[in-house]
Amino acid sequence: HRGPKKSAARPMTTERSRCTHSIFGDRFWTKLFAGRAVELLGDPDQPHTYSYGPDVADALVTLGSVDPTLSAGADVYGRVWHLPALPAESTHPWLTRFAYAVGVEPRFTRLSPLLLRLAGLFLPEAGELPEMIYQWRTPYILDDSQFRARFGATPTPLATAANATLDWARSHYAT
Repeated sequence: HRGPKKSAARPMTTERSRCTHSIFGDRFWTKLFAGRAVELLGDPDQPHTYSYGPDVADALVTLGSVDPTLSAGADVYGRVWHLPALPAESTHPWLTRFAYAVGVEPRFTRLSPLLLRLAGLFLPEAGELPEMIYQWRTPYILDDSQFRARFGATPTPLATAANATLDWARSHYAT
């Protein structure tokens, strides 16, 4: 008996509405709407690939809908797919875009790996971040061209993704 056919899907860092445990999650929006410095990882000027949450969800549905028993689906399984992503851009323009949109100056502080390890004693998700910080110290650019070519998928345009995220954040965090 052979096990189920599998593939792996890798979204880039997720930027989206309703994603409260991400770099643009609860802590980011709460501080931003209060006009306080937001907490960022690594170097906010390094290029970074971000994915929009609904694009990730659509891509996962696409992968899950492929029948591996049909010849048309044979190439999908047994490999890693980088899911659709927005063009790489550093975190700094994202912060600036969001800050000016909510009427505050963009301000940030960098979280050190040591601080994250200490925070991990009380918040388990913070304790997992030091091993991921490499993604924000150097350029983190992933190539989604194979997924795009195979499935005809394209990411939501940056302005649309950013505006939808802002609309959600305003309804969720603005006082």
